[in-house]
Amino acid sequence: MAKRAKTCFYCGGTFEDEMDIVEFRVPYTSGKSAHRRFHEKCLPEFKKVLEEQGGEIESASYRKKLNERRTAQKKPNCTYCGRLFVDTDESLVLYNQFGNSYGKYHPNCYIKYINNMQNADLRKQENKEWEEVYDYFAYEILNMRPSQARENKAIVYRLAALRIGKKRLNRGDVIMGVEAGYSYKTILYTMKYVRTQITEEFASRRFHDMNHKINYAMVIIWNNIDFINGRVKAMERQKELTEIETKKRLAEKERLSNVEKLPYQRKSKTSGKARWVWLEDEE
Repeated sequence: MAKRAKTCFYCGGTFEDEMDIVEFRVPYTSGKSAHRRFHEKCLPEFKKVLEEQGGEIESASYRKKLNERRTAQKKPNCTYCGRLFVDTDESLVLYNQFGNSYGKYHPNCYIKYINNMQNADLRKQENKEWEEVYDYFAYEILNMRPSQARENKAIVYRLAALRIGKKRLNRGDVIMGVEAGYSYKTILYTMKYVRTQITEEFASRRFHDMNHKINYAMVIIWNNIDFINGRVKAMERQKELTEIETKKRLAEKERLSNVEKLPYQRKSKTSGKARWVWLEDEE
């Protein structure tokens, strides 16, 4: 039985309501035709396109144009911070001299990215964190031998994609020196959090090969990383607030220590006696 499409053949959007789905037989120039599913509002627009092309469409060219339209309508993200551009005019399409690729950056984000990549200590620290994440995934989760774990491309691609918040790595993606996605610390914490769950799943299932196990483990990590990321960010905010409060207390303490103290005057021991003697004289 053919698998029913979950997206509209014309706009590519998902179906939120079954009542909104309309089926229509699409004729191809090859002489064949096939039932396709549309949003109710998309079908009239598709029929206009069909009339313009003489009542038949070429499947390959149509899908290519459709993908081009989707790409054009997709809002771009900043390569460094991962946030959407409010206005496309504020983006800079710049050559990434460190990754041999092009990327779109906010002007301030591009300056931050260049500074990060020119910071040798920061790059060294990021490489160290990458090795920790890679080793933990290969040895602690997959129980791989050193010969298996050495430069495994499947692991590299999936972990690198997760670093920038994606499930799959695309050519030209910038990994190092950016804030987009998840930090290696968050990825490592998530792996430790779900390690027991992954181990139990591995013991109860059969896998075709190592790539199948890698993909299965990554699905579990992906489903839990947002929860861990929220906890990590909350801890970082709490740490920042604690540091601010500590600095305020130290500043206040230093301010009070610099206040000029009044000289201490010792109370006279005879002042009380003199008072009582004066009263006795009055009597």
